[in-house]
Amino acid sequence: MGTRLVIATDKVNEDEPCTMLREEIANNHLGKRRRYQIIKVVRGDRIAEFRRDLGKAEAFKANPFQIPGCGGDGIPVHNVGELVEIANYLREEKPRHPEKPMQNLLADYYYRKELEEKEKVGWKQFGFKAVVP
Repeated sequence: MGTRLVIATDKVNEDEPCTMLREEIANNHLGKRRRYQIIKVVRGDRIAEFRRDLGKAEAFKANPFQIPGCGGDGIPVHNVGELVEIANYLREEKPRHPEKPMQNLLADYYYRKELEEKEKVGWKQFGFKAVVP
């Protein structure tokens, strides 16, 4: 398996077709943990990658995320401006539930629905499965 060469760019326009926007936490060249925003745009017949340093990783409450910009056929349906707007909203959102490894997509869906319903009515969980309304 060979490595793929990624074309880097130093700027993107808001109206460019965007295939994906991702925010991740990684170490910079000094070994400090930083949050980066990675935007992949279509330039001609290739994908170009733009990276933006958002700051210290500890300054963000939201978990890292990825937003697809393509439909099922691989054709971009969003532009950079739309995905950046969604990312700004998601970044300000605090994590609603502790992360747990996904075991089964359907089971995970119902688990999260159950937590959201309990949150709505104000249920709190104390200890192991002791739930008080």
